Amino acid sequence: MRDTQGSPFAAGAVIHIISVSLRDLKDAKTRNALLQVPTALTILPIQVRQLEEAGRAVLRESPQFQQLRDGLVAPRRDTVTGTDPIQ
Repeated sequence: MRDTQGSPFAAGAVIHIISVSLRDLKDAKTRNALLQVPTALTILPIQVRQLEEAGRAVLRESPQFQQLRDGLVAPRRDTVTGTDPIQ
């Protein structure tokens, strides 16, 4: 796909698929409580905050997300000499 003419991806693009689930949440008490939140159009504000916090925690702990994040770190350059300090 990425090496074909008209592809929206650059030839050197690395595609990351990151799957996260509340079932991956390490805190069992929070995980069990959030899995019981109904999938309705209205939920309590506290449930919204808990779901947001849990989503951030699960994403941060995801090995795939960590790999993506690490791959996005640009090499630092010395502002005086313009060289890469890690050689």
